[in-house]
Amino acid sequence: MESKCQRRKKTTIFRMFLIPLTAIMLIQSVVTIGTLVAKRIAGTLQEYSGSMMSRLVENRKVILQNDMNQRWASVNEQELAMTEALQQFLDEEDMELLEFLDSSEQKTRFMELVFPDCLAMIQNSSTTGLFFLFTGDEWEMAGEYDGFFVRDSDPNKSPANYSDLLLERGSKTLSRQWDIPLDTNWTTRFHMAGEGKDASEYSFYEPWRAGREYGEAA
Repeated sequence: MESKCQRRKKTTIFRMFLIPLTAIMLIQSVVTIGTLVAKRIAGTLQEYSGSMMSRLVENRKVILQNDMNQRWASVNEQELAMTEALQQFLDEEDMELLEFLDSSEQKTRFMELVFPDCLAMIQNSSTTGLFFLFTGDEWEMAGEYDGFFVRDSDPNKSPANYSDLLLERGSKTLSRQWDIPLDTNWTTRFHMAGEGKDASEYSFYEPWRAGREYGEAA
């Protein structure tokens, strides 16, 4: 009898604490939800989150624009140097531009001449690659073009031995001279399917298109 009485007392005490606690929790939940609804705190929080996201996006936009401007400024500096190098090469060889473009040997020699400057450019920037190619006038047609394409597997580092670089397009001579390994998809020339006909070639055609449409732009 005593054990039964003790059990009843324990059960009664348990219910005495459980029921009030449950009721208090329910009341608190109702009060909290009611406050959120009455004061529209949920909408305010959502609006605040949206404004914070907008500011973050705007800040990121400014950072990206500044980064792009700095990179284009670097490329713009190289344009004059490349033009002067080509003109000097033509003068030394006593050649016209069209004659130069028709000679694979002369184009190869010129690429070997400017290749060190291109390596310095890619090593001093955070870009993932650099390509240089001689193009014709028929950009919409498929064809093969002389040039080179160097990919940087780790743009944040610039080892002196060029261990982070791979030659994806270009002659084996460049690979041997500068100790840059060939990529698994390496070929000597650019095999282009034609503008708008191969999405994988977008990165080559887009600068080409922009150069045609905005030839006078800085």
